[in-house]
Amino acid sequence: MNDVSYSIVTPTYNRAHLLTRLYESICAQKYINIEWIIVDDGSQDNTKEVIDAIMSNHTGFPIKYFYKDNGGKHTALNTGFSKSTNEMLLILDSDDELTANTLSRVSELWFDLKDNASIAGIIGLCRDAETNDLIGTKFPKENMFSTITKNMFYFNRRGDTCDFIRTEYIKEYRFPELEGQRFIPESIVTYDLDKQYQYLCVNEVFEVKEYQKEGITKNFTRLAINNANGYFLRFEHLMHNCFLNQMSTKGKITVSANYYRYLWHSENAFSLKKLLDNKINPFLILSGVVIGSVYYLKDKMTVK
Repeated sequence: MNDVSYSIVTPTYNRAHLLTRLYESICAQKYINIEWIIVDDGSQDNTKEVIDAIMSNHTGFPIKYFYKDNGGKHTALNTGFSKSTNEMLLILDSDDELTANTLSRVSELWFDLKDNASIAGIIGLCRDAETNDLIGTKFPKENMFSTITKNMFYFNRRGDTCDFIRTEYIKEYRFPELEGQRFIPESIVTYDLDKQYQYLCVNEVFEVKEYQKEGITKNFTRLAINNANGYFLRFEHLMHNCFLNQMSTKGKITVSANYYRYLWHSENAFSLKKLLDNKINPFLILSGVVIGSVYYLKDKMTVK
């Protein structure tokens, strides 16, 4: 099913040593309808030289390299989204690899869905490169239609996923770029699609991840707290009824608690008025304040 085209967006910062492996993983797909978009977020290593070497010997799908001043992964994704031109978009980090025949398999699944405008894309699973174990949990049903919000806060599914999204749906979104904030989660953009679209979610491994010692995943809580003004936006976004209605009671309390947790860490106290304007259930506010305060105090004692 080579009629589906893919924009693979790779934001990278000082990961020159991983880029050749990623390139080989993409080439191994034996799939021609690809554009690989590398956004160099101000790397200080030999990233450009590695990409130049790859491009000098490459034939086949287009490789597009863009350099920008360092601003954090989310700012690199803003550039990558704007440069994407193909039908489906995949964010593929520099320490990731695609499993064999992933693009052909996704194309096969997409063939019957592409004319259904209510479907935003296809989500598969990820495997840990070091342990070979599944990352997180499976979807509760095989080949189910759901949203990212519902998967996390209703089904309580955990772990990274491999998300193929219609480029036309995500291309015009931009992450907020806040002064001093180097970490804003991708979900701020992808949650927004949950207002009107669903995904086909399959229990098949599409991606292998090798988490780096200095990377986002292994330093997640510290990064979130140190960039709380940006990370707070994730939960401010979710504290609207269009998202809360997709969650279980436990999920709603989790979101409310983290809303207040990162509110206390951030400089966004003015958003309390926004919260009240949204007519959120008072019990949800109260439970969020209590549990979120406990999380906040624990962070203060344990996170350096």
